[in-house]
Amino acid sequence: MLTCVRDELGSGSRVTILSPHLDDAVLSCGALLHGCSKIGIRTRIVTVFNGSPDGELSDAARDFHLRCGHGDDSMSEREHEDDVAMKRLGVAGMRLGFPEALYRSRGPGIPRYPNGQDIFSSAPALEPDVVDAIAATLSGMPIIGEADMLLAPLAIGDHIDHQIVSVAAQRLGPAKLWYEDIPYATYRRCQGWEAALAPDCPVVFAADSDDWQAKLEAVACYSSQQSILWYEPAQWRHDLTAYAQSLDAHGPAERCWRGRA
Repeated sequence: MLTCVRDELGSGSRVTILSPHLDDAVLSCGALLHGCSKIGIRTRIVTVFNGSPDGELSDAARDFHLRCGHGDDSMSEREHEDDVAMKRLGVAGMRLGFPEALYRSRGPGIPRYPNGQDIFSSAPALEPDVVDAIAATLSGMPIIGEADMLLAPLAIGDHIDHQIVSVAAQRLGPAKLWYEDIPYATYRRCQGWEAALAPDCPVVFAADSDDWQAKLEAVACYSSQQSILWYEPAQWRHDLTAYAQSLDAHGPAERCWRGRA
């Protein structure tokens, strides 16, 4: 087992991480990103789904905005949170502008996912047109082709957007590591995900106190998402740290996987 992605990469290396939504890369790999940036590894986050709704908001999307504490222009507020988080970690990012699941439609006035829980499925209809468009966009980007290491989500938790990005990433060329989707990997309902996804080699990044503190401060920037992501929002630091400490005997860590089923 490698103890750190940095064992393979040196100053000047390029790491790109695919983030389905504006918070996923930071939640899952924030300590790693901060640690890499400290030693001169060029780290970039590519966020796939940050587009505006492609029609009138569905009831599910309006409910999501309400839970976030946002009006109709939710995405600009979430992008601001993301800008502050990335600045704290010392990483740069770019956004592709695809609309996320609750904003996609089958036609005028027909939301693709009319119920909020519809976006979670262990046997999803993967929207091949969306997968193809994302894969084509990513494959033409120098930030992808020139990366020494590409990190992509395992899609723990069965969120359709995470599954789409994961499938699209399998078509890309650079060496890949598959990161654990946080907070889904911490949920009771997701226990046993290792058997289902069957990755074959873990790669653990043992975070030092500086990297872990930077991650906590960056995650805190996504204040509008805490009630969405955590069963007990007031305890997110405890839950996040407890899971991270379960991965390494010496302190908090983040884990990726080399290879997958």
